[in-house]
This record gives sequence, structure tokens and C-alpha cells, in this order.
Amino acid sequence: MKKATIYMLLSFSFFVSCKHTNTIQTDNGKTEKAVEIPYYIDLEKNMDKIKPILLSSIGKELKYIPLETTPKSLLKKINQIFFSETYIFISDFNKLLQFDRTGKFIRQVGSNGRGPGEYISVSGFCIDEKKEVVYIIAWGIHSILEFDFNGNFIRSFNQPFFSSQFLVKDTNRFAFRLNYNEKTIDSDFKLYITDTNAIPIVKIKDYLKHTSEVVFVISITPMYVFDDNIHFMQFCVDTLFTLKNEKLKPYAIFNLGKLKMNPDVMIPTQKLEEEATRFKQKLWIDKIYENVQYLFLHLNYGFSDSSRSCIVNKLSMENTFLESNSFKNDIDGGINFWPKYVYNDSILVDYHNANELLNSIRSVNPEDLNNKYGNNYLKLEKLNMVLDEMSNPVLIILKPR
Repeated sequence: MKKATIYMLLSFSFFVSCKHTNTIQTDNGKTEKAVEIPYYIDLEKNMDKIKPILLSSIGKELKYIPLETTPKSLLKKINQIFFSETYIFISDFNKLLQFDRTGKFIRQVGSNGRGPGEYISVSGFCIDEKKEVVYIIAWGIHSILEFDFNGNFIRSFNQPFFSSQFLVKDTNRFAFRLNYNEKTIDSDFKLYITDTNAIPIVKIKDYLKHTSEVVFVISITPMYVFDDNIHFMQFCVDTLFTLKNEKLKPYAIFNLGKLKMNPDVMIPTQKLEEEATRFKQKLWIDKIYENVQYLFLHLNYGFSDSSRSCIVNKLSMENTFLESNSFKNDIDGGINFWPKYVYNDSILVDYHNANELLNSIRSVNPEDLNNKYGNNYLKLEKLNMVLDEMSNPVLIILKPR
């Protein structure tokens, strides 16, 4: 940890000397000078200042997309989601489904099995919208399957390292986030840049020097595309990096102070449950979403299900922790909103299972909502009529202001 601390101090000195300006087009269409990058975000000082934030402060209109429910399209849970201009791709544990942008089911991409173009389960997937292809990491066979947007199987190729999280960097390269649970030749690295056959071009080192051979595996950490650049953050580390010219450059530094989880915490998986109580008050950033004006942070307490949600204004660097971990829906009076995906750097996407959404709709007086929200409320009334408790999840799209 001493080396890691020295690294962070040296890195911060480097950050200060290498800042560059950034501009943001705000909700009203004006271009304003943003805070310089890397952003410095002091989360600790506002940790106890939990506030309700209205959804109308970040968006103006909600659109609901019920995903068609058929015997072939049933979803237990949404693990990953990607939008293209024409389609929505969603993975469950053992399948990848394709819908059109209205939620109409089109097909399962690939099929379950052990033959060509088949998989037992989906460890991860990503799409290349320009080439109109989708890539699936097939669990257990160390292979990546490639399909076109019409569902045709194109090829499979070997995945030479363990990873369940990857993105298309451009049409000729991937970026893989490395996962590991033991000391291997790959565990010294946290990010691989590869060609389209998953052959490594650049390996980016894991600067943390871990103290144990057996570790708790965090399969998903913040990794997303914004402004055509991949952004990436290691488990429990302060710094969010952006990947430019095959090098990680600091993008944002988060201060959690005394609440910060130790990035070198190593727990043998067989002792996780008994030792988890030691870390129940420590926080780490689980997910980051970003649009033009805001960073949306999801933080976990230790290895529990307890979490916090925070929004950061990139113009003012003001950060606020949200009451109920979500935005209060004052647009139509429906279920509260928290983004779980961002498309095209602007469109925020949330989703809920049908039973959860119906409970929210039916828990209030419809006459009161109709009087208060008028035509906006009619969308909820329609959902109440077409959904039942066994329906597929519903996507909720927030249009920016």
C-alpha cells in the first residue's frame, strides 16, 4: 500500500500540472467552460447531506418502453443493455435478446448449446454500431462469438485471458477489463487493448501490489464510453481514467476520506461472508454513468447490498447524495428514476421489472395524479392496462432538457 500511496501522490502532482480545459453544452443549448480535467470531486464533505432532487431538473420528458413478453423473450433480470439507432440488445444470465426501439421482440442472438454460434451463458457482450455486429463472451469456453445485427453467426475466436467486461474501442480494437481470482500471468494487468481477434496490442499494468494469492473477484467495475473515449476505474481506487492513445489519463479523482474502502483488501472467497462485516461502513464506487452535464455515481458499502447514489454537476463540481438513491419523479408522478445506461452521451435509461412498476402506479390515487400531471399521467394508465406481474421489464427513457 505504501507504493500505491506514493503513486497517488506523484500522480496528483502530475494531474495538477497537466490539466486541460473542457467545454459543455448545457441543457439550454449554451456552451460554457467546464471545470478543468481531471475533475476533483470531494464526496466525503457531502456524505451526510442527503437531498431530494426532482427529475425535472435533469430532464423534460419520460418515455416508457415495455419489452414484449413471449415464451422466447422472457427476462428474469437485465444484466447488460446496449442501444443502437435501431435496436436494443439485452442480456440475461443465459441469453442475449434483441428488440427494436419500440420494445418489440425480434430474436435471441445465438442459441443455447455447445455447437458453433452457441453458448451456455453470457458472461458479457458489447456491440459495434458502425459495423452492425454484436460480440458475446461465452462463459466457460474462453471464446467470443460474433453475430451481425440480423442474428447471423459470423465467427468465433479465442479469448486468451479471463474477462467478462469489454467494449469496442473502435472498429479495429477492443478494450478488456481483466478479472482474476488467482495469481496468473494476466493478473499483473488491469486492461488489455487487443485487435479484433482478441490478440493483445497493449497491456496496461495494475499498479496495486496485492498481498494475497487468493482474492475476492469484482467482475464489474466502472467502464463506459463517453465522448468516443473509454473511461475505466479499478476496484476501490480513487481515480477514474480515460483511455487515449492506448494510455490511461486521469479524468476524475474522488475523495471518500475515512470512508474509503482499502483497494488492497483481499478476502479469500470462502471467508467472504464472515469477514464482510469488517467493511460494512466502507464505500467504493461501483458504477459510473455520464452524460454531457453530469456524472452519476453508484457507491456500495463494503460487500453488502447497501448503496448510495450521487450526482455531480460537471460545471460547478457540486455533488449531491440523493434521497431514496433516485430522482423524485415530478414529471408524471410515476416510479422514481436512476440511470442504469446512457446512450449517445445524452439519453438516460432506467428500467424496472413490471411488478415493481405496477406497485408504484397502483399505490397512489389515479385521480390525484391525473389532476396534477394531465397528459403525462396517461402513459402510466396505459402501462397499468397492458402490463401484468409476469410481464417483461419496462425501459424508462429520459429525454434531456
